[in-house]
Amino acid sequence: MDDKELELLDAIHKVDKRVVNLESKIDDSVNGRFKDNERRLTKLEDNQRWLVLAFVGAIVGAIMKLVLE
Repeated sequence: MDDKELELLDAIHKVDKRVVNLESKIDDSVNGRFKDNERRLTKLEDNQRWLVLAFVGAIVGAIMKLVLE
């Protein structure tokens, strides 16, 4: 192999390394976003549960007030 072929192979190898590093960074970023979205969704579900419980409690309280009067 002559010098030009070696230089070309070296350049290709460098580009390949950069692509692999970029893919790794993208994967880490996507995984971080998925984890954050999952955390936010869980928080929303918990808040919805408490809202439903408060609403049901208010209805039960209103019915009890009507019955006891």
